[in-house]
Amino acid sequence: MPRRIDIDGGDAENEIAEALRQLGRKREAVDRETELKRAVQEVAEQQKAAAPVPPPGRRPTSPWAARAAWIGIAVVALGLIGAVFALMKPEPPPPTARTAEEAVRQFWTCLIEGRYEAAVHYYPAMQTRYGSTGQAAEQLREVFQQDPPTVIRLIEEAEPVPDSSALRVRYEVYKKSGQPRVGEFLVTGSSTTGFIIITGGV
Repeated sequence: MPRRIDIDGGDAENEIAEALRQLGRKREAVDRETELKRAVQEVAEQQKAAAPVPPPGRRPTSPWAARAAWIGIAVVALGLIGAVFALMKPEPPPPTARTAEEAVRQFWTCLIEGRYEAAVHYYPAMQTRYGSTGQAAEQLREVFQQDPPTVIRLIEEAEPVPDSSALRVRYEVYKKSGQPRVGEFLVTGSSTTGFIIITGGV
C-alpha cells in the first residue's frame, strides 16, 4: 500500500502560494499584451478608414507631387519677402546740387514726382525740425498730397543776401488745381560740397 505523504503548512504551502501568484501575474501580463495588440489594431483600422479616398478615375497624389507643391509655396513666399524688403529699402540719395538754382529746382522736381524723402535731401533743415528724414517726408506729403505741384514755371537766378553767405532764389510753381505757388528759398553751399536750402516757405 502506497505510503501517504502529508504536507503540513510550512515552506511547501508558501511555495505553492507563490507559484500560484506568479502564474496569475503571467496570465495578467499576457492579457494586457493581448489587449494592447487589439487596441493598436483598432487604431490602425480607424486611421485607414479615415484616410481620404481619391475620387474615381483619379490617381492618388504621390509624395513627390506634395513635395513639389510645398517647394512652389516656399518659392512664392520667398519672392514676396524679397519684394517687401525691396519696397522697404530706403531710396538712394539724389545727386548733389551744383548751384543754388539747381537745389531749388531739384527740390520741386522731387515733390512733383512724389519723392518726398529725396526732397528732404535738398532741404535738410526740415529733417532737423521734424526729427528724422521719414517724419520730414511725411510732413511734405501731408502739405502737398491734396494739391501737389505739377509744373515748375520759374526759377530765378540766385541773388546774394546782404551780410550773409546765403543766396536768395525765387520760384514759381503750378499746383494740380492750377493755382500758382510763388515764394523764395535761402540757399547755401558751394559747387564742391553742393547747395542746400536752409529756409523758405514750405
